[in-house]
Amino acid sequence: MESAARTWYFYLELDPGPGGKRRRLRRGGLTSQEDAENALEDPRCRALRGLNPGVRYTVGQYLDQWLADHRGLRRSTRKSYGEHIEYYLKPHLGHIDLDQL
Repeated sequence: MESAARTWYFYLELDPGPGGKRRRLRRGGLTSQEDAENALEDPRCRALRGLNPGVRYTVGQYLDQWLADHRGLRRSTRKSYGEHIEYYLKPHLGHIDLDQL
């Protein structure tokens, strides 16, 4: 999030679309950093990020879901990602609410 000319905006990279096309979400014209942070939690924004709008996720839960959603990974890549998630990311960040990261 950044401030430009007294307005705030946010910019997110989403999962690739059909054919691997890059997808981005950008919203602007917000009056404060707090408004920008709140806009990230809008149900439509959460849905675009692959999150159930009515559920609060921890970083660990999100990482588990992310790995499960990426079925097209090679077995060795999935194993490597899973190990990094379990050994490095979840022990230190897994308990934090995703919206607080």
